[in-house]
Amino acid sequence: MDDAQWIDGISAAVLAFVARRLDAASVALVLAVSTSVSALAPTSAGLLAGLPELQVDGLCDDDARPLLDSVLPGPVHPHVRDVIVAEARGNPLALLELPRGESDIRKG
Repeated sequence: MDDAQWIDGISAAVLAFVARRLDAASVALVLAVSTSVSALAPTSAGLLAGLPELQVDGLCDDDARPLLDSVLPGPVHPHVRDVIVAEARGNPLALLELPRGESDIRKG
């Protein structure tokens, strides 16, 4: 489930119930929470407490630049590329989407 930070209490209770019973099964339940938006609501966070977690950090600048370069429409001034990488803050989706919104990205 993407954007689990928006989950309501009843849905969190159901997902927590299911997640705790999947230990013995060959099934995984994945809830993605964006820490850049907000934390889980206190009720939801309490219900999901104790489940295994995996923190996924953003890309470092050295990994972000090649990903950005793969979607740029052509040569870009290094300063412009650095600004995009900084604004994306390691978010791969932002690195892929930001250049699409800039029609004049090559001017720098």
